[in-house]
Amino acid sequence: VLVHDTIPLDYPGFQRPGTPARFEAMLRRVGASADLAIYNSEATRTASEAWFARWGRVPPGVVAHLGVVPAPPDPAALPPGLFLPRPYFLALGTIEPRKNHALLLDVWQALSAELPPEDLPGLVIVGSRGWENEEVFRRLDALSPQAGIIELANLSDGAVTALIDGAAALLFPSRAEGYGLPPMEAAARETPTICANLPVYREILGDYPVYADPDDVYFWKQSIRNLAESMQAGQSGDGARRALPGLPDWSSHFGVVLART
Repeated sequence: VLVHDTIPLDYPGFQRPGTPARFEAMLRRVGASADLAIYNSEATRTASEAWFARWGRVPPGVVAHLGVVPAPPDPAALPPGLFLPRPYFLALGTIEPRKNHALLLDVWQALSAELPPEDLPGLVIVGSRGWENEEVFRRLDALSPQAGIIELANLSDGAVTALIDGAAALLFPSRAEGYGLPPMEAAARETPTICANLPVYREILGDYPVYADPDDVYFWKQSIRNLAESMQAGQSGDGARRALPGLPDWSSHFGVVLART
């Protein structure tokens, strides 16, 4: 059984009503019956085995990182007439409480108060609207065109890669992840990343991202402003990008799994 995360039990406040109980029933069955638990990260294994130990049986397990293979970029698949500010930053993921879009809205509100409109960087939020997040939805619906924020959904994988390639940085202030592909996809495309200091990113990405407290609006604002001003001054661009060797691929994932089955 592949276990992706234990977030419904670790962070029940981020879930729809009833989800934690259903998830616990499934995970208890894994603990009681699985011949092998496949974990996408050491972080997921640690969290899962803590729950299994509490319930009485820890099944044999193996960590097999998921493959990080972004689709080829397809700028033609972006919505017709889409205007992307320069520079722009990208937030990628379902708009739900755990992903912490509220912090980014606070950051852009602060930037709007500090910068003239012509210097305000863009924020492109890509993801469908999720659950239990009405206040963020209200704030998104109330945005003016001058806010510098664009919300997009239902994009193809190639369109998403094109946005990653063009972004000044990927922003990922998520409060919890079992794996969390967007920062890894950004690293695969040599796009800078600012993300929360989660164990899975230390495990796989090392020192590639800039790590930030998901509640520290000032640090996020200053990091974003510094990157934007460097790009606007022509001091960065491709020079700020670097490859991260050794990202997981699907061959290594299945090699690990099949060696145990």
